[in-house]
Amino acid sequence: MKCLYLYNPESGKGKILKHIPYIKNKLSAYYDEVVVLETSVKEVTKQIYDLVPSFDVIVFSGGDGSFSHVVNGIMKYEYRDRPILGYIPSGTTNDMARNLKLPKKSIKKSLDIILKGSYQKYDAGKINDQYFVYVAGIGTTTQVSWRTKRSNKKAFGRAAYFGNALNDFFKMESINASIEIDDKIYEYKSPLILICNTKTTGRLFINKNRNLNDGHFEVYIVKGEKIRGAFKVIFSFIAGAFGIKNMNCYHYFKTNFVRIKHTSQIPWCIDGEKGMNGNVEIKCIPNAFKIFVKDKK
Repeated sequence: MKCLYLYNPESGKGKILKHIPYIKNKLSAYYDEVVVLETSVKEVTKQIYDLVPSFDVIVFSGGDGSFSHVVNGIMKYEYRDRPILGYIPSGTTNDMARNLKLPKKSIKKSLDIILKGSYQKYDAGKINDQYFVYVAGIGTTTQVSWRTKRSNKKAFGRAAYFGNALNDFFKMESINASIEIDDKIYEYKSPLILICNTKTTGRLFINKNRNLNDGHFEVYIVKGEKIRGAFKVIFSFIAGAFGIKNMNCYHYFKTNFVRIKHTSQIPWCIDGEKGMNGNVEIKCIPNAFKIFVKDKK
């Protein structure tokens, strides 16, 4: 079997660099051929797309953005041709590592999981022409991840996000949205709209009891405007931490398709990266890709 190992040297605090020889040696002891390639968030989707036909397994280091771009690269192929993914988390927040219950601080444990060869299927989403793996959102705090300077992330880790998050709360605006779900149209004025297949986002719990492979999304439309809306956002995350669907904080739907029209100039956030502006159609792609996970046995 042939294995491609991709790493993003800019992810997290760049600590992955000193571990590259160790990772290559471990993979080489198991696979017939191992190719190591440096990548970046901007280049990884094209690199993956070009290389998919040559490999049975793609192992990669990086954060949630790298994860999303890897999936975008393999989703351009038919399911049977998509390599199995192996993930070594090295980002700042690592929400996907939490969803998959992967170790976030041990490269050795991550490699052990990959080399044992137990994998599961995982749903993905498609927002217009782009794929995503855990969240698409618009509104307050959704721009924090890409507005925060990489140098600050390296220096301060997750704490670097807090200043931008507070700024968003003080400058909160409501989004007038027309949302179509299950052939019904709803009109909302909301500070935050999330379409999720995740237990956490930005390390904050959305729904810790979420089933991540059921062919559906969870849609959260936070209630209220201005100050009241800000408190509803906070309470929504607190409720999620305890697995409570607090309907006083947000409108909630479970669906496999949603169409959203709005007039806001705020860009969409797609897996923590800056996405498109304007109206969107979002659908769930069940069992979209395979990824190595802990053997439940």
